[in-house]
Amino acid sequence: MCLPDFLPVHPGRTSPEPEHQDEQMQQIMAELERTRSELFAERSRRCRVEEELALARAAAAQLRADAHVLAQRRAHELDRAGPASEPASRTTDSEATIARLKNQIKKLKEELSASESEARSLRGTQAGAAAALRRATGLAETSLRELLSGLDQLKTLSSSLDPT
Repeated sequence: MCLPDFLPVHPGRTSPEPEHQDEQMQQIMAELERTRSELFAERSRRCRVEEELALARAAAAQLRADAHVLAQRRAHELDRAGPASEPASRTTDSEATIARLKNQIKKLKEELSASESEARSLRGTQAGAAAALRRATGLAETSLRELLSGLDQLKTLSSSLDPT
């Protein structure tokens, strides 16, 4: 009668198969933990970027509103004072202020675009990490089922070989 590979070769010594399965299970568990931590880190980073994005949007909206109010105020002052009484320095100051505000808006739009791009990238990375975590979980589940099946087979075989 030929014995299967998973039975002890000598009394007190077992075949290397269960050790290999234990090592494989430990590797899978380590991979699972690593992917979980990566997923958590990516989620945290994504939240921070989305918060920065919201702040940048709010700042851009505020600057646009300020520029609009300033332009209305200047227009009202010009209408009230008349075209002949407006000094050249006042016009130059308002034009400089408007140019400065336009530059700030442009910079904030660039920051907003960069933040949106980074948020999209992080969403993609997070999706990849989640998929890797699902694969590692499935592999761990399969290995655990195989290990438990082998254990049941060993129990059945040992009870059938037991002379008592």
